[in-house]
Amino acid sequence: MVDDGVTIRLGVKQPNSVYTTGGRTIKVTRDEEPPGSGFTRYTHKDEHNQPFILAKIQDNQNYPIDINQLGGKEVTSVAAYYWTGNASNVLMVGVTTGNTTTYYGNRKSDGSNEWIELTGYKHSHPPLINDDIERTLDDLVCSSYGAVTMDLSKGTSFSGNKPYCCRCDDHNNIKITVNRGAVPASSQIEYCKHSIEDPKHKLAKIRYYLYDSGDAYNTNNHKNRRRIKPSNLELPTSDVTSISAFYCGGNPVLIYIDGTTATTGWYKKNGSSSSSNSRDEQWDRLKDGPEKSPDKITICGSNDLEKLKNAIYCASAVKCPIPLPAESGLTPGSLVVARGNSGEPLAAVLGLQADPLNPGASGKPIGNAGGGGKAGGHSTDRRAEGGSSGQIPLQHQIQREESTPSGAQPAAGTRGNEGFTFQNGPGDKGTEPQEPEELHGLPTVEQILEMLGGAVHLGSALTADATRKLAKNTTDKLLSDLISLVGTAGTEDTTQLQPPTSAPSGNETSAAQETAAPGGSPRAEALGGVGLATLGTMSLGSISGISSGTLAGAGATFFGGWKLYNRYKGDPWVRQI
Repeated sequence: MVDDGVTIRLGVKQPNSVYTTGGRTIKVTRDEEPPGSGFTRYTHKDEHNQPFILAKIQDNQNYPIDINQLGGKEVTSVAAYYWTGNASNVLMVGVTTGNTTTYYGNRKSDGSNEWIELTGYKHSHPPLINDDIERTLDDLVCSSYGAVTMDLSKGTSFSGNKPYCCRCDDHNNIKITVNRGAVPASSQIEYCKHSIEDPKHKLAKIRYYLYDSGDAYNTNNHKNRRRIKPSNLELPTSDVTSISAFYCGGNPVLIYIDGTTATTGWYKKNGSSSSSNSRDEQWDRLKDGPEKSPDKITICGSNDLEKLKNAIYCASAVKCPIPLPAESGLTPGSLVVARGNSGEPLAAVLGLQADPLNPGASGKPIGNAGGGGKAGGHSTDRRAEGGSSGQIPLQHQIQREESTPSGAQPAAGTRGNEGFTFQNGPGDKGTEPQEPEELHGLPTVEQILEMLGGAVHLGSALTADATRKLAKNTTDKLLSDLISLVGTAGTEDTTQLQPPTSAPSGNETSAAQETAAPGGSPRAEALGGVGLATLGTMSLGSISGISSGTLAGAGATFFGGWKLYNRYKGDPWVRQI
């Protein structure tokens, strides 16, 4: 009869202790199973290893466990599993008959616990797959105690930022969020950040599954599981809020733990496991690691980034882009304006654009060109023709300065040759004219001509207005003459440069001022490190950018050219604007 069977008392936990029930002496042994998992197993067996009839199982408070199918079976042992973080309640029971063990889980549901038989995928929650009892126990810890296990496996980290936790029903509020990002200083160095959203949940374990099998999403093979044991961090703990993992070959090689002062820092595997059987990995704090968190490493070439690269073997070859000039306020780039009217900015000629990281160099902050600027302006769209609508890239945004008064219409114009269009110049009919634009701190081509306009006489009119009425080959020649004037600006001896023998009369200067664009004459400011002699290699109708070699010489040529301008700027042949 069942009443004559053995009653297993789980409250007896002393190792090697014995108790008598149903005419049998039951011996209790204790071990950690699986090894290194953080779960304690108590096994109840007949002291002579003889099978016995199981009558019932009582929990720690001597209440019978509600598993109807247990009674009356002949069994060889009963094992109870507890979490080392809280041994007050049994999480799982394994009943062995012959060579077969059936597992039952203590799952929390609707505020109370219930016992269920643990079976394969979709047949129980949590499931027991491939006899991987450790993963099922981790799920039960999450269900019963709210303590989470972080899974840094590649399949979990790169699953599309999906949150995760245990595989139990009605516990979706207990989650770990995943966010994939890159180090700001180098977009090539990516990482995945796993965060515990609710601070009341402890971190119970850190694990990952080796990517050796080639299947990033295979987290059911316990032979590939590895446990990360950070030094000076005792699990379970409330001292960790997030862990960021860096990967090489599909496996984590470096982690950043964010939490309390004592735990926050960079950790790396020390190359050895604490036990060959437990598959534990000891991860030590980097002695010379970065001082900042991954999202705070913003400067390429900084000590923190170099230390990070040294710690990640697959990132050691990451290079920084060529450093940009710190003082010029300019960066090499594509044309700011591909086609324009007479107000073409010098930046378009030289293939330069305002530096969005150093807007102060131009005297005013760089604004959002999409807003249209002042009254009467149009939005400045830097997208390719046919592109869809969207926000203009920051590097193509410029600060507008209108060349027409408020309410006035821009002068009609037609599209000319590729590269430039002049007011009333030759070109295809019916093309929308583009409004003159300007980068603060950079004079336009016409302003350069006006500054040196006295060098070439065009009747009673000076450069800016005259160029609008000249054919392309004539303006090319005009610019060439001006280039010749400052052609030796980059040489060592600038004392040989002489101003022109004749200067425009006061009337000519006055006439030139009257022909300036409406809205006032723009200021002639510094060229930001770009020498006028740089124009010597360019044709006005064919300029579409500037090579790195030309940029390299621009700084040297600027000194002589700008010195020339300062030398003669007080003379009447240089127009002050």
